Amino acid sequence: MTFVDLLSTVDDRALLDEVDELLALKRNADESAYGPRRPALHRFIAAELERDVPTLLRTQEDSRRLDRYLRDTVGRYA
Repeated sequence: MTFVDLLSTVDDRALLDEVDELLALKRNADESAYGPRRPALHRFIAAELERDVPTLLRTQEDSRRLDRYLRDTVGRYA
């Protein structure tokens, strides 16, 4: 997914404005440059880090199938 496509999923205008400001800064500065803290962006990142992420059950069968797929794929392209 491109960054532009990812941004199209965001509907928070304050967050988008801060991302635009940060992108403009990064386009016109060297890697060591930084600007002021961006509150909307900081809140978004903090909220995402706190969000529950669904997990998949792990089983031996899942691992064996994945191992077999990896071996087959490597063997086919090696």
